[in-house]
This record gives sequence, structure tokens and C-alpha cells, in this order.
Amino acid sequence: MKTILVTGGCGFIGSSFTRKMVHDFPKFEVHNIDFLTVNGDPSVVRAALDGKKNKKMKILAVTFLTNQNRNDLDLSLIISGNIDELVTERACNAFLAGADGVICSPLEANLIRKNNQFSDKIIVTPGIRLDKSDAGDQKRVSTPSEAIRAGADYIVVGRPIWNAKDPILAVNEILKDMCIQL
Repeated sequence: MKTILVTGGCGFIGSSFTRKMVHDFPKFEVHNIDFLTVNGDPSVVRAALDGKKNKKMKILAVTFLTNQNRNDLDLSLIISGNIDELVTERACNAFLAGADGVICSPLEANLIRKNNQFSDKIIVTPGIRLDKSDAGDQKRVSTPSEAIRAGADYIVVGRPIWNAKDPILAVNEILKDMCIQL
């Protein structure tokens, strides 16, 4: 049996990669998951904590997906209100339920980070695009440097690299943008 080391999570983060690897290489075994991504509902967070066997694994709660805006939330019958306030409320509820961190748009990261009660929590931000990148289906996006400035501990960059004609150049441009913050 061979082993695949998946870092950076397995849930929304890394799930496609993990599923593909397990499907394509059934003799492999997946170990050492750093992050488990779950729905931000407090009952789901508590269930993940109760079922967690790896004590080092962090539970990350999704607030709202970055491809959703207020109109999408209305279509899903999510309560009315400003999306910033709803994200902040969902993050607070997830933290109170025991989540180690949240996944949120980089546009809301600063709202969560400035809450001193949760200043030590992990913030992961997908929806990362360079200024010239097509946002695609993503509706709440920012650049890597903007996400870091807003308080992100981790950024998730997928399609800007996967869809690039030159993925190495795309990674270098992302790293260059991130270095603006150093």
C-alpha cells in the first residue's frame, strides 16, 4: 500500500485532488489530513469535532461560498441581511461551536479577523484572482495581497493556475503579488 500525503485540507480544499487520486490509484492510502472543511452550521461543526480521530486535524467551517452573492442567498432561501453580516455571524457561530477556523471570501476576512475574541482562529480565503484574471463564476474575489492584508492565513488558488497557458508563470505572478505584503 502506498501513501498519499494531502496537506492543506480535504473537504472543499483538496477534495477534488484527493477523490481523483483515490479513484485513479486505489492502492494508495490517504493520511495526515491537516484540515477538514465542513458546512458552517454549528451542529455540523460539533459533529465533525465529535468524529475527529486525528487530534492535530483542524476543523474549518465554510461561511458562504465565494461564488455566491446576495441574490444567490435569496434563491437558496437564506435569511435576509447584508452578506458581510451573515458571514460574520456564521463565523462566530462556527467558532463558538468549536471550529478552528473558517473559509470565507477575502472580502469578509477583515471583518472576522478584527473580532478580538477570535483573533487566533484560522482564516482561509478562496476566490483569489490576479487583477487581470477572469473571475469566472466567483463573485466575491480579491488578489492574493489583498487577502493577506485582510487577515487571511491561507489562500486558495485553483483555476487561475489550472486554466493558465503557463501555470508556472501564473504561480510566479501570484507569489509576486503576495510579496507586496512582505
